[in-house]
Amino acid sequence: MTPKLSVIVCTYNRSFWLRNCLASLEQQCVDGSLVEVLIVDNNSSDDTRKVAEEYTALLPNFRYVFEQAQGLSRARNRGFKEALGQFVAYIDDDAKANPGWTKAIIHFFSTHPDASGVGGQYKAFSLVPIPEWFPKEYGSESLGNETRLLQKGEWINGTNMVFKKSALIEVGGFDTSIGMTGEKVSYGEETHLTRKMLERGMQIYYCAEMCVDHAILPYKLKLCWLLRSNFANGYDYVTTFNYKGNAITFLPRLVRSAGWSIILFLRSKERYLKTRLYRALATLCWELGFFVRLMGW
Repeated sequence: MTPKLSVIVCTYNRSFWLRNCLASLEQQCVDGSLVEVLIVDNNSSDDTRKVAEEYTALLPNFRYVFEQAQGLSRARNRGFKEALGQFVAYIDDDAKANPGWTKAIIHFFSTHPDASGVGGQYKAFSLVPIPEWFPKEYGSESLGNETRLLQKGEWINGTNMVFKKSALIEVGGFDTSIGMTGEKVSYGEETHLTRKMLERGMQIYYCAEMCVDHAILPYKLKLCWLLRSNFANGYDYVTTFNYKGNAITFLPRLVRSAGWSIILFLRSKERYLKTRLYRALATLCWELGFFVRLMGW
């Protein structure tokens, strides 16, 4: 029987986390003949293949695909091209799907046949203690408890998103100039893809019943990582939204932002110094990344 849903797990040198992700997909409350799982190994050098083959050897609906060309966007594109299902779901290798995740996806498309894509909520978890200073909102996202169309300015997240395969083909998949590539931090490819779909009049939804848990990896529990991540988000915003502005005209805003960061730090009543620094510098780092990209650096 041809599966309705193809779940794509793109992975790169995270065999420990991959095992947890695949275990959560094995335990889904849905007929395995309706769902296939594609493990797209993006040129890993650890024992990723060994872990993947532990599952493919036992579960006929699990498949292993090797994608040598480095880059998450390339791996995601390879995934949907290999997919047999009408619908293509993406979950990160460091995430765990809730038991009813695939069931919720299949039910959503059965009740929303005109939808081209849908995203769900995710909640953060960590296997190591989260520092007291760390921002409490980091790593979790929800657009509420109702299933509805995305509103202007809302986007779905890459760790919990599903598209019709036909829609992915129509827009040409993910832009390979953005997205994580090996150890390079880059963002925005799923937003860029969703934007292209919306511009073509496709319907993109949020489904509250689609839930996953997403790990905050230990290396992300550092102030330097948070600020670096904000810089990368700003840098990639230019490509994500096809921004055509001028770097020189943006410079005064950047200067004002630097001054405002000092004021925020001095006025802050946060208990921890690192929290104060993050709140004061987050926007500035984003705008600095944006400015650097506009300059063509």
